[in-house]
Amino acid sequence: MKKLIHKVLLVTVCCGLAAVSTLSLSNISSSNISLSENTAPTIDSEGVVGSTSKKQLEQQAKQKVKAFTTELKGELVTAIKTKGLSHAVNVCKEKAPEIAQSLSTDGWTVGRTSLKTRNHKNVPDQWETQILQTFDADLKSGTPASSLAASNINEEAFRFMKAIPTGQVCLACHGQQVDPELMKTIQDNYPKDTATGFTLEDIRGAFTLTKELSE
Repeated sequence: MKKLIHKVLLVTVCCGLAAVSTLSLSNISSSNISLSENTAPTIDSEGVVGSTSKKQLEQQAKQKVKAFTTELKGELVTAIKTKGLSHAVNVCKEKAPEIAQSLSTDGWTVGRTSLKTRNHKNVPDQWETQILQTFDADLKSGTPASSLAASNINEEAFRFMKAIPTGQVCLACHGQQVDPELMKTIQDNYPKDTATGFTLEDIRGAFTLTKELSE
């Protein structure tokens, strides 16, 4: 039982469910495309002006990441305890989009992305790709994964990303040697899967959030 619980905890880290207490907004990567702490756009139609508003948006993003991780963790822990990793693949396919959708309210869009996606609907756009590449390079240069976050704001939208590292147990589903039976389950659920071949030196992906600011 102790080994099973340990395995479950490791799997939750793999899926981007590490404790969100590591998300300190003061540790946002120096590679960010973001406004300085004392600068903000003029968005008077929404009353979003000044550095305080940017801080509020960052805090809201942080809260949504925490809500996402908490809910998906509960679903995956139950799935793994009852039927194992293969069942967790099915649960993740169904529940992760539902959770993301439930958090995508009040102008927010919440999701996950990666340079190598499992779900083809999560393919990164140009900005996300640039940030993911920077996260990966920074990690390989020795920057702790917990410090890798980025934000961007303009008159149309606020965007936020938080890196998801590759943990040891992630390699069971995303590594260079995936069990053939488990790989079949993955391919059955994700026929366009490209999310294998990862190592511990790679960024697995990132949470990505957008808040629309324009009318």
